[in-house]
Amino acid sequence: MNIHKSTAQYEAWAAKHLTLLHADLDLKHTRMAEGRFAFLRATFYRWMQRWEEACPALGRAPRVLGIGDLHVENFGTWSDAEGRLVWGINDFDEAHELPYTQDLVRLAASALVAAQEGRPEIVPHAVSEAILAGYREALASGGVAARGCRKNGRVRERRFPRVEKQAAGAGIGEFGEVTPWEISRVLISSAAE
Repeated sequence: MNIHKSTAQYEAWAAKHLTLLHADLDLKHTRMAEGRFAFLRATFYRWMQRWEEACPALGRAPRVLGIGDLHVENFGTWSDAEGRLVWGINDFDEAHELPYTQDLVRLAASALVAAQEGRPEIVPHAVSEAILAGYREALASGGVAARGCRKNGRVRERRFPRVEKQAAGAGIGEFGEVTPWEISRVLISSAAE
């Protein structure tokens, strides 16, 4: 299935669940054509269609509650309800139970694409290595999922026990030898097919 048919099917499905504005869809399509990173951001449905075909071993990894459409622009800072400055993932609209590898690879792929589009602050190999190292460190330390919050000059931590339990159960295992960098290349090269 090509990207045009895939997009038409996705938009037909979405139209059954919410009101789509054709002017907004036209704008989205225009932006998708502006570059690879914009395309990646706008086509999570296509990513999921190609994921298991492009990465069959990684698609069989243990499942956890994943972000789904994770990419380098889905991180930021904001003030929470108590006025604290927080930093973290700020887009959860595609959160779902997914192989733990899905978020790692998508984040690394987004770094690769952003770097290819001239964002010098992103060094793909370093980002991919940091993503995998951070994930391994989190598992080794018990899979602690926390959010750091700053209020009145103090950093506080809020724990999320359910996520910690899921992360602790998702070992790297046989999938640890394949880096997000390698898989990113496969997925990005097949994105427009």
